[in-house]
Amino acid sequence: MVGLSMQVTAGSSTSTMVGFKTIDKMDKLADAMAKVKFAAPRGPFRFDPVTHNPIQNVYFCEEQQKGDRIVSTVIGTHRDVQAPPTKSG
Repeated sequence: MVGLSMQVTAGSSTSTMVGFKTIDKMDKLADAMAKVKFAAPRGPFRFDPVTHNPIQNVYFCEEQQKGDRIVSTVIGTHRDVQAPPTKSG
């Protein structure tokens, strides 16, 4: 038996707690997570349904001294970045 609980919070809404008691239900969890899409603090976020890796934006920043502070400015965005698929076995 495997026990797992998960709670996802996105913005001001929180999903219902889901409990999984057996290993065979883990596939259902993976299927559900593949359908999850939400606006994260770093931008849109979702999981690749095949690899289960996250798909998200990557930001390129330039750091500049402004007075006595260092300020980060986004100078480029690569959208929907994901890990390349790997060969099994």
